Amino acid sequence: ACEGASIPPLLSLAAAVDPALVVTAVSGTATVFLCFSGAALFAQRRSFMYLGAILSSAVSLLIVLSLLSLFLRTAAVVELYAGLVVFSLYVVYDTQLIVERASLGDKEFAGHALMLFMDLLNILVRLLVVLLRNREREGTRSSRSRRR
Repeated sequence: ACEGASIPPLLSLAAAVDPALVVTAVSGTATVFLCFSGAALFAQRRSFMYLGAILSSAVSLLIVLSLLSLFLRTAAVVELYAGLVVFSLYVVYDTQLIVERASLGDKEFAGHALMLFMDLLNILVRLLVVLLRNREREGTRSSRSRRR
């Protein structure tokens, strides 16, 4: 719930740094989302359902890493990239879960859409932060090379 409140300021910051970053993040998120959803839809039925327990454990690990990132910068970078992988895999898992539930008669469209929307937002936020970090690193390198 708190992550939703952080998205508008993050988008504003990214647009202020370089508006192309927002476009890149949105198109990258859409590409990841469509590819992983497509993989889940075209894969054998229930073939990715085993990911549920693994991904739940991975989210627990992400929580621990986010707490460690308060003290260690390396943990923040690991948490960022690991979160991107975890939530990309959640797209596959949630897509197959929704298809399976729908085949059993569960027609809770709002809940299903919310699951995928949360995956989408998590990927977008992490991808945008990765792009902002890369842009910051490029700016630091170019200012160092100008000093020489």
